[in-house]
Amino acid sequence: MPTLTFSALRPAVLGTLMGRLADGLFRPLVGLISLSLVLLLPADAYEFMREPHDYILVHHLDVTQTYWQWQYLQGSFFGFVVAGLTLGLIIASYRRPQRYFLRMSCRVVVTLTIAVWVFNFHQWAMTGFDH
Repeated sequence: MPTLTFSALRPAVLGTLMGRLADGLFRPLVGLISLSLVLLLPADAYEFMREPHDYILVHHLDVTQTYWQWQYLQGSFFGFVVAGLTLGLIIASYRRPQRYFLRMSCRVVVTLTIAVWVFNFHQWAMTGFDH
């Protein structure tokens, strides 16, 4: 019986662990948050268009620029599109689990999304605003 070395075993262990984490934990979490963003961002953009001055202090908008309202609306639109595409990919990977390309691209997107969230949380926590 041949024995496997760590360098030969590492890709299998990492692939299994990443596949189970991405498919079992991260995919539903990212899907739920993406669905929430897709539902809430249009309503938030509508409220911003009604009363833009309520958002100035909370979101640190630079009102000295000519089109300062577009700062917030562009960010909301970008978030809506990214969340919608991510949600679409997650739904497609659930509907067609036998498609290898969908499964792998969903794992990559979900893992990158979690990495961006962790990085952004770390950046926010380093500002000292959390305490």
